[in-house]
Parts: sequence; C-alpha cells; structure tokens
Amino acid sequence: MLLLSPQQIRLAEHDANQKGLSFADMMENAGRGCAQYIEANITPCRTAILCGGGKNGGDGYVIARHLAQHGFCVTVHNLGNGNDALSASMRAKMPDTIQEDPAEGFTDAKLIIDAVFGIGFHGQLPENIKNTLVLANECEAVRIAVDIPSGLSEEYQDGEPYFHADETLTMLCYKPVHAYKPFSEKCGKITVIPIGFNTDDIDSSLKKQYVSTPQEIAAQLPEKPYNAHKGTNGTPLLVMGCQKMPGAAVMASRGALHAGAGLVSLAFPDAAYAAIAPQLPECLLVPLRSDEYGCFDAANKNYFAKNCNAFKSIAFGCGTAQEKGAEEILLTIFETYEGKLLIDADGINILSRHIDVLNRTNAQILLTPHPGEMSRLTGKSIAEVNANREETAREFAVKHHCTVLLKGANTVIATPDGTTHINPTGNPGMARGGSGDLLTGIIAALLAQGLCVADAARTGAYLHGLCGDIAAQRYSVFSCTVEKMTACLSEAFLRLLQCKD
Repeated sequence: MLLLSPQQIRLAEHDANQKGLSFADMMENAGRGCAQYIEANITPCRTAILCGGGKNGGDGYVIARHLAQHGFCVTVHNLGNGNDALSASMRAKMPDTIQEDPAEGFTDAKLIIDAVFGIGFHGQLPENIKNTLVLANECEAVRIAVDIPSGLSEEYQDGEPYFHADETLTMLCYKPVHAYKPFSEKCGKITVIPIGFNTDDIDSSLKKQYVSTPQEIAAQLPEKPYNAHKGTNGTPLLVMGCQKMPGAAVMASRGALHAGAGLVSLAFPDAAYAAIAPQLPECLLVPLRSDEYGCFDAANKNYFAKNCNAFKSIAFGCGTAQEKGAEEILLTIFETYEGKLLIDADGINILSRHIDVLNRTNAQILLTPHPGEMSRLTGKSIAEVNANREETAREFAVKHHCTVLLKGANTVIATPDGTTHINPTGNPGMARGGSGDLLTGIIAALLAQGLCVADAARTGAYLHGLCGDIAAQRYSVFSCTVEKMTACLSEAFLRLLQCKD
C-alpha cells in the first residue's frame, strides 16, 4: 500500500485539482466513502460525530449528511474554530434533522466518529479537545477515526490524550501514522477510502515508499499445486553454524522447514555435527571440514564452487563466525553463484570488508543487517543509521544494486530502484538472540519457492513479525522465545491465507 507524507498528499491533491477534480469533490467523495463503509458494517444507531474546523471536520459533515439519510440518528459536535471555507460549505449542507450539541452530550452514543484533526495536526491539543477525547474514550461505543486518530502526530508522547480508534478510515493511501510504531498500534483496523482519483495517477516521483498490508502479503504466498513435490517446493542451501554457535544453524533451518521449503540442505562445520544433527531430522545435512577453531575450513570453498548453483537459494552467515574459511567460502559463492543469495550476521560482517564484490556478482543479493551491521556496511554510526533508517537502506540498495532488509522496529526493505517498504508487524518480545536466524530461514525458503528477492524479503519480514505477535499474545513479550515464534509460524500462514481473494 502506498505511503505518503502530509506534504506529498497535498501535492497529489493539488495535481488532481489541476487536472479537473475539485477539492470539494474530493471531500464529498471522502465523506461519502466513509459513510458507505460505515453503513455496510454497522447497524444504524445513535451516532456522534466530532468535527474540527478544518478539512477533516468537513469530511465529518459529509459523513453526517449521508449517515442521516440512511437511518442513523446523528448528532454533530462542532469543536473547531477554524475558518476553512470548504469545511464551512459542507457544514451548511447538513439537513435540519441533524442536531448540533455541546461536545459533552454524546455519552449515550453507540458510534463515535472522530473528524477533529487530520494529517495537518501538530503541536499540543487544545484543552477542550483533550477533555472531549478523554470523554469519548470512556464511552461504551464503537470508535471510528477519519484519516488519523486525533491527537496522534510525530510529536505525540506516550500518555497524551488521543482518540482510541477501533478503526481508522484513511483517505487515498496510508500515512506515516498508519505505518510506524507506536502510532500504528493506536489506529485499530485501517481501511483506505478513495477520494476520486487513483494512486496510479499520482506522479511517480512521490511513489517511493509503501507499507505492507496482509492482503498484499497474502497475494505473494507461493502456490502449492496438487502435483507438487519436494523439488518444486524449493531447495534452499543454508551455510551456517560452527562449533560454538550451532544453535543459529538449527533455528534458521527450522524456520526454512516451517516456511514450506521442500528440501532444506544445511552445510556446516563437522565439528558441530553432534550438536546439530539430532535436532534436524528433516534436513539434508552437509557436514564439511572444520578448522582448528571448529569453524569452516578454507578448503571447503571447492565444494561451493562445484555445487552452489544446484540450489534455488542460498542463505549464508548465521553463526559461521568470521574466520578465514567462512570468508573464502562467501567470496567463492559471490564469484560462482547465479541465484538468489541472502547474507546475514557474520556474513554481513565479512562482506563489510569486501563491499566491492556486490557490484561484480551475478547473484541476486539480499542483505538482512541490524543497525550495528548496517553501520559496518556504510561507515555511518549506529545513531546515524537509526536517525534515517529508510534513506540509509535506500542509498545502499541503489548504490550497490542489492535489496536491503534493515531490521528493527518498523523493519525497512529497500530495493535497487530506490523503493522502500515498511513492515508493520513485530513487537519488543522478538528482540532476542536467534530471532534473526529464524527470519533468515523463512526468507531462504520463500526465495527457493520462487519469490523474487524483494517479495521474499517483504513476505518473510511480515510473517516473522506476525508469528512473533502471535507468540507475544499467547506467552507475553517476556516469554516470546524463538522456539515459540517458530511454533506460531503455522498460524501466521493460516491468518494470511484467510486474506487471499
């Protein structure tokens, strides 16, 4: 789903206006669309609509008019002192049957619609509106916000009043509040309402950022035909682990198995065999020579030079350590492999010493760094990376012709064409060792099942966050272990499959 900033929204609306769609028609379309959604989903009832003095209030007046025509008992509460002419014209069109009462007169309403502030809100809420929102939140009613819940903005601080929306009806596309945590969690269910022009008509220079929705992710899931076999279900190769870190290989392999891969092959140093083999009966194990540290021996690069192109995807780096053997193997894969290559963890740290290989390989590259690893790749400090996550990931992806999945709250996926996608799933309980290994396994399986690098990154990040959310709901954010997340991956798939058309 397209994600636009308030400034970009205004530019898109101005362009549509220049092409013949009036601002009045946009407001009428928005209000009517909201009303139609409400009429289709809520039985007519006593309804209170809180209207501000700007364009968001104008949407509220249009909603009031249309709901009143379809059996809703509507009361409008005018909370604005604005002088927006368009909003005032919509208010003037309201029929006499709609009452206008003081803000406190809506405690018996069964539906409360918030049309006080929209995308233009910034600063502090006026005291009277703070009090009104607190009162609205205490009512036993369904609460619907128009565009964004009033009180939310980039300046919002936890503890400040805001409208507690069960649902948010947003115009045209997603806005930052709908995509970024903690704001997105306060919007409830989000539904996009058209305003008279299509996002396809928006200037391409504005369409560089998106947020993943469950419907879009569900559409990306691999098909499973009736005559599928383990080969058609994907054959990823995971190159992972060492004697000191066998768990990384195990967790990633289990992620790949649970994400639908037909035959998961795991290449690892044979010094870790006793720790790894008993835990992965479904995997094809490829134990290779270990060096004196229990890591990959450099001689193993010959195996990969001969065999790596037999696999539909390769994932490298979880728990490999950064010894000479792992470095030689990774450089050999870069030189030889022509498929989809995911690099994580120690693989990224090795790569940071050989950035130039990204522009010489025939492989399709996906990097999955956390901010510390992104810092090593870019030379920026961690603080600089976190201060502008989207632009950091975008710049690197464009410069080095690869896809970057920058982990963290609001995981960013950046592609070589400069497009970024924000992942909305996940929670603090997932911030633990092994969580990234699980993500790597999931994405490796999706790559092997035929998804392109960008789609596998988006789908894998969404699924990973969703299984974490399910685990947190069941076990709490304190006990959201990787084992529990992996066990919840099947339910994450089931939820997405229910979203498919």
